[in-house]
Amino acid sequence: MARPRQFDEEEILQKVTQLFWNKGYAETSLSDLCEATKLNRPSLYGAFGNKETIFLKCLEAYREKEFPKIMDGVDEESRPLEKIRRIIRNYSEFLSDCSQPCGCLVVACQHQRNILPECVQSYLEKIHADFVGLFEELLTDAIEAGELPKVTDVRNAAVSLVSQLYGLVILSSLERAKVPAVAQLISDRV
Repeated sequence: MARPRQFDEEEILQKVTQLFWNKGYAETSLSDLCEATKLNRPSLYGAFGNKETIFLKCLEAYREKEFPKIMDGVDEESRPLEKIRRIIRNYSEFLSDCSQPCGCLVVACQHQRNILPECVQSYLEKIHADFVGLFEELLTDAIEAGELPKVTDVRNAAVSLVSQLYGLVILSSLERAKVPAVAQLISDRV
């Protein structure tokens, strides 16, 4: 009979997420994971699976925890343009939070895509597509409400907006204090 687990899975995932965030997927070894979690390899594998699976679980937990922060208060806004601006403001606040590593784990992973396992690449593609889809829907609503002029390609406008937000991630690692001002510029130009 297997012994009951003597650790908090959520706490372990938080530790591992911080490790991946700080070192990157490729630079994080199984030994690093075992050291950070204080678990031996069989316990780590038994609870979370292999390195790929652990990383994917970290991304899923990260998205589940952080995405609501970005969407906080969006439903309270009545106008589509204000919803867009609220998301930009929330993202700026998220990136300006000094209690966490600079940037966004999901966006940071995009730079390592060519070395990530296929299942992780697929998950990242879905997150990106969902983010673009969210802005595409809100931009369409804003155009239909007469808040924005009609554009010929709403999809590309949404991709452009998401790309600017990804740029804030890079800025947060270089000049974190400037993120709110630059986010305000992005918001003002929507």
